[in-house]
Amino acid sequence: MKALEPFPPIKGVELRGQNVENNYEAAKTFLENNPDTRKPIGTLSKEEWEALTLYQTFAFKKMID
Repeated sequence: MKALEPFPPIKGVELRGQNVENNYEAAKTFLENNPDTRKPIGTLSKEEWEALTLYQTFAFKKMID
């Protein structure tokens, strides 16, 4: 899956959602709580996670109907 972005960003790579405040707060918190985790980790911005969750909910509902 190539949709994941490296966090913290690799030198010279800009995060797609960096202009929105707290967009990568979950990834930052994860790294703070798990200091032994190999960096960078792959993540999505908060906006992308919300869109994906909404899509999955819709797709699941459609499969059931």
